[in-house]
Amino acid sequence: MQIWYYPANWARYHMRFNAWAQMVRVDDGKVLWKSGCSATQKDKKNKPSMKDLTADNSTVLKVWVDNATRQCSEQLAKSFLGKT
Repeated sequence: MQIWYYPANWARYHMRFNAWAQMVRVDDGKVLWKSGCSATQKDKKNKPSMKDLTADNSTVLKVWVDNATRQCSEQLAKSFLGKT
């Protein structure tokens, strides 16, 4: 899993969340399924600064990670169930 938060204009930030998963057969280590996901979080109106991201115990960043985690887990579930 990777979480990147990066400056949009060197003062305001966006976040990109990436994760990978795979199912491996224990007997022989064969990879039966693998997939990745990506979710970008941004606030187009308020583009938070580093100060905003870390204010109030990093509330904005926690919300972004929570949203991105949900989006990514949905993508992985759809991939696993063959719905992508």
